[in-house]
Amino acid sequence: MLVYRLNKEFASGLIDISIGFTKKGGQNLFQYSCHHNIFVAIEKSGITNIRNKRVGFVNAGVYKRIYGNKFNTVNTYINSDESLFKMLIAGRIDGFFISNVVLDAYIKFGVPRAILPEQWQQSILDPVIISSSPVYFQVSQKSDIPYSALNKIQTSAELHSQKGVFDEIYQNYGVQNKNLNQNSLHNVV
Repeated sequence: MLVYRLNKEFASGLIDISIGFTKKGGQNLFQYSCHHNIFVAIEKSGITNIRNKRVGFVNAGVYKRIYGNKFNTVNTYINSDESLFKMLIAGRIDGFFISNVVLDAYIKFGVPRAILPEQWQQSILDPVIISSSPVYFQVSQKSDIPYSALNKIQTSAELHSQKGVFDEIYQNYGVQNKNLNQNSLHNVV
C-alpha cells in the first residue's frame, strides 16, 4: 500500500523527486544503481534445478505475479519475507525469489527485526541473479522544480555517483552481496 501511495503522489506532483525503476509519471534524471531479482536456496537442499521444487512466494508480492507460473514449481504462498526465511531454514521450502536489496537488509540488519536462528546466513547458498532492473533518480512530470535546477541536481548526482558516494552510503546502510551468482536462472531450471 505504501508503494502505491508513493507512486500516486509522485505521478500527481505531490512528490517532486523519487527513486524508482521506471519513468512512469516522471522523467529519469540518471541511473544510479542496478537492482537484482534473485533466487535464494538453502545449502542443505542441494538445489541445482528449481523445476518441481517447493518455492515460496509472498502472497501479495510482485515475484508471485512474475515467477509464480514460469518455472513449473510447487508454489507455497506465505505472508511475509521473514516467513520465507524461516520456512527455508526449516526445510519447508527449497527456495524463494527476493530482491538483493531486501536480502542485504536481512543480512545486515535482520530487517524487520526478524527472529531468525543465529548464523542463518551461513546456511544460504550463493543467490542466483534472475534479472536486473536499473534504478533511477526521477522527477515527477508535474513537478514545479525549474529546469535549470534539475540540470544542477543531475550533474551533482552523476558526480557523486562517479565518486562512489552512493555506493558508500549503501555500504553503510546495506551490504553489497559480493556472492551474487551472475548466472541467469535458465542455468538452474
